[in-house]
Amino acid sequence: MNKRILLLFLLISGFAFSQTTVTLEDQCNCEVLSGTLVAAPGSVTPTGADIGDIYVNTNTGTIYFWDGNSWELTFTDTNTKNISLTEDGTNLILTDSDNNAVSIPLSAIAAATDTNTINATFAVNGVNLVITDSDGNTIAVPLADIAAATDTNTTNVSLTQDGTDLILTDSDGNSIKLAVSSFAAVADQTTITGAGTTADPFKVENLSIVTGKLGDGAVTTLKIADGAVTTAKLDADAVTNAQLANNAVQTENILSGGNDKVLVTNAVGIVNWSDKSSLDQVASQVPFTPAGNTASTDVQAAIEELQLDIDGFAAIAGQTNTASNVGAGGVGAFLQKTGADLEFKNINAGSDKITITNDVANGEIDIDIDQTKLTITESQISDLTHTVDTDDQKLQNFQVNGTNLEISIEDGNTVSVPIADIAAKGNGIKSTVDNGNGTFTLTYDDNTTFTTSDLTGAQGPAGVNGSNGVDGAVGPQGPAGADGVDGADGSDGMDGAVGPQGPIGPAGADGIDGTNGIDGGQGPQGLPGADGSDGIDGVVGPQGPTGAQGPAGPQGLPGANGADGIDGTNGIDGGQGPQGLPGAWNKRKRRS
Repeated sequence: MNKRILLLFLLISGFAFSQTTVTLEDQCNCEVLSGTLVAAPGSVTPTGADIGDIYVNTNTGTIYFWDGNSWELTFTDTNTKNISLTEDGTNLILTDSDNNAVSIPLSAIAAATDTNTINATFAVNGVNLVITDSDGNTIAVPLADIAAATDTNTTNVSLTQDGTDLILTDSDGNSIKLAVSSFAAVADQTTITGAGTTADPFKVENLSIVTGKLGDGAVTTLKIADGAVTTAKLDADAVTNAQLANNAVQTENILSGGNDKVLVTNAVGIVNWSDKSSLDQVASQVPFTPAGNTASTDVQAAIEELQLDIDGFAAIAGQTNTASNVGAGGVGAFLQKTGADLEFKNINAGSDKITITNDVANGEIDIDIDQTKLTITESQISDLTHTVDTDDQKLQNFQVNGTNLEISIEDGNTVSVPIADIAAKGNGIKSTVDNGNGTFTLTYDDNTTFTTSDLTGAQGPAGVNGSNGVDGAVGPQGPAGADGVDGADGSDGMDGAVGPQGPIGPAGADGIDGTNGIDGGQGPQGLPGADGSDGIDGVVGPQGPTGAQGPAGPQGLPGANGADGIDGTNGIDGGQGPQGLPGAWNKRKRRS
């Protein structure tokens, strides 16, 4: 059997007892001092002690006594051991190997015992199991010590009964017996019946388990056998939408109603399977609300009404619609109307300096200027004071001189521009550097730089467009130009109305049988049949392999206390324990 539970029980039971403290001052007519001043025999400090006073060194645990002149070692008996701890009904008796005995009244121990302190928490802190009591005191037990003392090899291998006892046997051959009769109190013979035997096992009666007796999470999918929950076992409306998880009911979870069946509700809202043909509707059965120029009250009549309007519209050569150019100036794009066709002019470039592009993706016609085809001669420039200087001069230097930016060229001429004027225009030039390779680096006020050999300024903004001239007379129509690139296909138009059904054609030859379709999902569990009569019990099969350790069951009811066993012989004395912690320094004097 698993001894880990026993170990934990011993730990718990051991820690649950509170300590009873008996101080040295209670045992002698002396004062007990503590500290680190007395580190060796013969020390004379601290002073002021009385003969017989005790001093405990808190670093080493060594005990000294005051002989009137100095602190000396107490006598240490390394041969005498405690051999027994007994009680005679009145006293607790500690006897050593020299047959000396010390008696403490049990009533004194009981009076000093703290019966209110209990273990409050168990927690793992690093490598220790820390137990904290209700007074905040703690004790740490190394996890390694617990692991070393834990028997991880012993498991329960069988649970049998011999007609009288229930027998639990572990892998070491140890066994525990529990009288079957003790289970009689478990079965009230109303909600739980049976004697707990093979012939008469315990049985929970119908309606004995209700929701109020089940803890949260007590019943899980893993604990329910396949097919255990059937429709017959569910009350009406026992399963509601609120009790179903999202997507819990899939198509494969619904029992098929047959081929070409659909779920519909009847006049009172009950869901039934129905043939899908019952849902077929013709347009004349679908209501239509007249609007605009229509007067029909069903879809079929409305379609026919619209079709008459469309056919009549298409048959008229030249409707009353028209187009016009409405702009205040410029050349209009509309040319004329021929019949039902609105004709517009093409947009054509007057020279190679203009480009016209059909931007199909954006539904635009893009007009732009090809700057590479533009040439401006000096003679074309008017109203501009200028001189012609064919002398090829290179810029020599840029420098800031006082409040001016000076620019010089090869012939020594210099132009000065006030820095304030430059700054007033925006981001000014803070400094210039001649790179010595025909380029200059300009540093602006915002510390950005620009390197260039071309000091030509950026192109200015375009001037205001002049007013449009008067449209010239329409010239004779020129020859048709070459077909342009096909435009992108327009979106599909609305489907036309369905025409009347044609006559049924002759039946075609039977096609080749198709492959079998995928099998449908398994249908729901059928109603359980009546229980058959019990068959003859078969012979007991061989012992099966040991199953995995199951989770611990709930704590059983405590059994009655057994009779006290015979006292065993005293065990071998354990080794002397470590020196206990010294008591607090108490200057209280006790004198007889």
